[in-house]
Amino acid sequence: MKTSTTRRDFLATSAAAAATCALGVGGARGASAAGSDDEIRLAVVGLNGRGNSHLKIHHEALGVRVVAVCDVDAKVLEATAAKYSKTFGYRLDAVADYDELLARTDIDAVSLATPNHWHALQTIRALDAGKHVYVEKPVCHNVWEGEQMLAAEARSEGIVIVGFQNRHMPAMIEAVDFVRSGQLGAIKTVRTTCDRNRAGIGRSDTPVAPPASLDYNAWLGPADDLPVYRPRYHYDWHWDVNTGNGDLGNQSPHELDIARMFLGDPGHPTSVLSFGNRLGWDDAGNTCNMQGTLFTFADGARLISEVRNLVKGDGAKAGSAPGVPGVGVAVECEGGTVLASRGQGAKILDREGLTVRKIRGGDRSRDVATNFAEAIRAGDRSLVHTKLSSGFGSSCLAHFGNAAVRVGAMIGPEELAEVTADRPLLAEVATRYNTQLRAMGIETGADTWRWSGAYTLGEEAGRFDSGGDVAAANALLVRRGRAPYEIPELVS
Repeated sequence: MKTSTTRRDFLATSAAAAATCALGVGGARGASAAGSDDEIRLAVVGLNGRGNSHLKIHHEALGVRVVAVCDVDAKVLEATAAKYSKTFGYRLDAVADYDELLARTDIDAVSLATPNHWHALQTIRALDAGKHVYVEKPVCHNVWEGEQMLAAEARSEGIVIVGFQNRHMPAMIEAVDFVRSGQLGAIKTVRTTCDRNRAGIGRSDTPVAPPASLDYNAWLGPADDLPVYRPRYHYDWHWDVNTGNGDLGNQSPHELDIARMFLGDPGHPTSVLSFGNRLGWDDAGNTCNMQGTLFTFADGARLISEVRNLVKGDGAKAGSAPGVPGVGVAVECEGGTVLASRGQGAKILDREGLTVRKIRGGDRSRDVATNFAEAIRAGDRSLVHTKLSSGFGSSCLAHFGNAAVRVGAMIGPEELAEVTADRPLLAEVATRYNTQLRAMGIETGADTWRWSGAYTLGEEAGRFDSGGDVAAANALLVRRGRAPYEIPELVS
């Protein structure tokens, strides 16, 4: 389906449209009135990794019954259905075909813990089938997909919630409210950090066949059918640009979302600069394990993002950002700094760096499921804390940074120092990363770093309008999917 709506018109009106929709419990079972005691019946889709968490949090949500699980790996599907049937004390249906799941009239909602490249199409299909959707981060594999998801939401009566748990955590909300109240003065810079103890994923000299239990065509879905050289199919898809988005699009969306909370949920940035590469690992991954990205917004706010997965071994600490969480956010204001980390709470420092207040944390992941159920039962999208629109905005930051760096020019450490010299925030990250490489004895040269140069985003929302290779960078923000898994174009 294709309409004459332009991207600019749609993005300007979709939030208002979504807020005014009258909603009800989806599916052929019909709508439930606010305050109804009807049980919400839910299926979890994608059972490796986050799927197990989805099963637990939805099972614990009041008035929700997990009735089915779905996965294209028969071995995983059967094992998970058996395990949680025993845990929950009743039989879970094991469904391999997602479309078959959507056709069922006894299921109101789906919870998507599938790989990134499936999020958009599964969300759109679910909304078109009258189901409500919980979708993991990042909400989409690229910017264009997310725009189609927003269009599908706007034309539907479904509740969509995104797995950004921070917007449900009292400690994070309190910290954001404190900064937004102006008690620390204006925000100068927000820094997000993603230092994870990861390792290389290995490499095969010949293409690796998928597991015998996996319906590989269905697993690929919209992604391109390309040879796979990683030994492990599951999870390690994160580090292949065909199916994943690296850690800038895996862990970092959580921190980028926190940053946008502190900044008041701004629109897309007006400029993006990024450098990075995959260093120290000779493996099959093709995403950056070290990356620095600088975003500037229309009001002048600056967000500097760090990804550093190369954190093991002698000299690795040389790359860490001093005085900030290894995975978290540092908000530098005129009157002090706030340090916040998911589940760990926050602390407020004065200008001298002394702690003046601590905000106790705690993981409240289950609150997302509770909020999802409350919004469905009330038929009210305004109750959703982690809306698709905000999740889309945070996910897009990762997509902009990745697209810019992927088409960047190869340069050496000395040249990186030169091109970032007039951008102190990015230069400081570059200096630490170059220092770490030397300390770890990793060989460097003219092909050490990819440098994007400056890209700007203009009036046409969600696309670059100037920069090094605008056409190539913008091409990475769009993918329509391979047949027969094309993502419908609902907004151009």
